[in-house]
Amino acid sequence: MGTSWRDGVERVEAGLQGLSGADRVIVDANGYWSQADAVQAVAALAQAPVYVEQPCATIDECRQVRKRSTRPFVLDESLTDAAALERGRDAADAVRLKLSQFGGISPIRHARDLAVRWGLQMTLEDSGGGDVVTAAMAQLSASVPPRLLLGGFLVGEMVNERIADGAPRAAGGTARLPEGPGLGVEVDEAALGEPVLRF
Repeated sequence: MGTSWRDGVERVEAGLQGLSGADRVIVDANGYWSQADAVQAVAALAQAPVYVEQPCATIDECRQVRKRSTRPFVLDESLTDAAALERGRDAADAVRLKLSQFGGISPIRHARDLAVRWGLQMTLEDSGGGDVVTAAMAQLSASVPPRLLLGGFLVGEMVNERIADGAPRAAGGTARLPEGPGLGVEVDEAALGEPVLRF
């Protein structure tokens, strides 16, 4: 939706016609709109069965827009660490927590625990990555209470390179967790190429 708010609303309305029967529709402006434009967009979508994701760049702007809306809100790009998650607690009904933004598995696990405590729906994902990131996100997603799992995302499906056996793959809208130890995948070290640095 990250163009003019009027164009965004028109695209959402057209998209909803083709998505009738969808369990959940999330419309994402990726922080593009000013607060004033976002207020107008969510007012125009007041009766649409959608979640509004990151309409403005900052948590404070999103909070102000959410105060004027009956639609559920999702925060994404503005959530960079646990402190941001705490600041955004009253600005969202759901969150997208990204592994690289939070700095690894332990920090995102802490963020997941906070979101669970506060009853926020969530998706655990990343903006990029391959088999190892996909396995980590799948394992963490499986630890979220089902009522709070907003959705799943297999980032490795967006790349051609395969560096690990056993990573989750999409099949009919679902994926199976890896069953091996640790993250459940076996990294193909030859596929990684020569190391940049040895210790």
